[in-house]
Amino acid sequence: MFFSAAVIFFLILLDLVLAFPYRTRIPDLPDAKNITDVVKDQIKPASRKAHYIPSAHNLGILGMIYHSSAYYDKAAECYSLASKKNSSKWIWSYYLGYLNKEMGESEKAITNFSTVVQKNPGAYHAWYYLGEIYHDLGQDLKAEDALNRIRSLKENKVPANPIFRIDHFPLRTYGSYLLAKLHSSTGQNENSEDILKELINFSPNFGPAYRLLGSIYQTRGDSVAAKEYIHQANDNIYSTTPADTLFDMIALRSRSEMFILKQIDEADYTYYYDWALTLTDHALNYLPDNKYLISKTIKLLLKTGAGSSAISFLDSHLDSFKDDFTEVKQVADLLYENKFYSQSGTYYSRALELQPENTEIQANLIFGLLNEGKEQQALSLLDGYLNNYGNNPLVLTNAVYIMLLLRKEDKAEYFLEKLRKLSPTDTKTFLLSGYIAQQKGELDEARELFEKSFNNPEKELLAAQSLGDILIRQKKWKKSIDHFKMALEYFPNEPNIIEKLGSLLIMCPDSTLRDYQEGAEYLERLVIHRTCPPETKIYAGRSLTHAYYYLGDKTKAAFYAGYTINLVQNYNFPVKIINELQDLLR
Repeated sequence: MFFSAAVIFFLILLDLVLAFPYRTRIPDLPDAKNITDVVKDQIKPASRKAHYIPSAHNLGILGMIYHSSAYYDKAAECYSLASKKNSSKWIWSYYLGYLNKEMGESEKAITNFSTVVQKNPGAYHAWYYLGEIYHDLGQDLKAEDALNRIRSLKENKVPANPIFRIDHFPLRTYGSYLLAKLHSSTGQNENSEDILKELINFSPNFGPAYRLLGSIYQTRGDSVAAKEYIHQANDNIYSTTPADTLFDMIALRSRSEMFILKQIDEADYTYYYDWALTLTDHALNYLPDNKYLISKTIKLLLKTGAGSSAISFLDSHLDSFKDDFTEVKQVADLLYENKFYSQSGTYYSRALELQPENTEIQANLIFGLLNEGKEQQALSLLDGYLNNYGNNPLVLTNAVYIMLLLRKEDKAEYFLEKLRKLSPTDTKTFLLSGYIAQQKGELDEARELFEKSFNNPEKELLAAQSLGDILIRQKKWKKSIDHFKMALEYFPNEPNIIEKLGSLLIMCPDSTLRDYQEGAEYLERLVIHRTCPPETKIYAGRSLTHAYYYLGDKTKAAFYAGYTINLVQNYNFPVKIINELQDLLR
């Protein structure tokens, strides 16, 4: 019995001795004056646990909590202790390397990521970060070696837990881009171009690749090709940093306003909307009254078509931001776009209290009422604006447009006459005059007015679209094609313009004007265009099917037919397009 007790005492003493260096280096708790209760409630038990049992796991978890609370020095110390406590676990070196990288400590980051890849050569994000850091330090041979390790990867490994992000692109896309950037920076533009063109084959919507190609062609003096690549860059997702699900685990621990709001912003900016909403859901558990978090939540819900879930936050939001015009207008516009007209009206009304003469808000408030079926209330508002600001051309412009929508042509012409006296050569004056002529069936006059509107120095997208539509309606095919090509000079990323031009080049009734290859090049931009509406993609897919059918490429024709049919079925579009494409390919 005595011997057993002595052994136990010895083991306890040994544990105390071995753990002593770790316990003494565990960071002190942050100053209570500078920490919120929810963060303190997270740190204190984790710190107590690490002191009681300073295992690698407990020390590492404490590091993650400090990291997620923006206490970076304390996090670094905990990661370092965890890594030393169990050197076979590479994860703590990974987190320490990531933190070093974020803090600009390049040499330390290299040391830690090198430790990671020695223990786990399959930790490909660590290879990527090594390539990135070596490139920044000008150590290009080492950067190239690291990046070549991930260029052969074929696809993303989808996380087992769907709560984490799935990257827009495979990791090798980012590695290939960084390698191309490295070659370009050292004057090896041909190597860079080869890598980028290979990259575009497997990640055709990776915007940075097109931008770098544009830069390379500009250096060669080929400004035409450079401009085309820059336009394609703007069509697509622009994200140069891979998603890191290991770092996401830190974000999901955060209760810190400073840390979590930044992560939400980054997810929003890089189009990871689902992930951003996951973070807002998590953060609302700990920061339910934070006005900035509520603002981000509302905007994300409205952006993603989940606006009904945003309604419960609106009263609190408007109360918090009632004197912030920009914020009020942003939410009002999103509510309006999502057809929450009553709620948008409340926001627009507040915005008008802050800027009573803002004609855009006046118009949107009226359109919202019209969409709610409240025509008399809308017209009463318009009368009030005309009484108070009747000499403002923008108010008269709104009045003409509203009367045209309501089919009150006499009143529209009455207000248009007033507008002509105030702004006879304004773009909108010509445009509205063209609409009235068009409603009267005076198509030649309407076309001339649309031409005057479009040819004004202040280019209006509506003028470009209206002129193009009437040229097509009048069967002026050559002029239509020339017009849309000119319009693309001013609106190079506008899906409607791209689709009209591409489809005309493929489907033009005057077969002598067709150019299937050129038309397909325009329309293929829309297949991967980040903001192209589904309806426009359907028309583009329809025309692409025809283009490749007549070019003799039946494989591509079948691919685009399937692509288009899926869109038609998903968005409940008329099935006549399905029948047309199936008949074409029989």
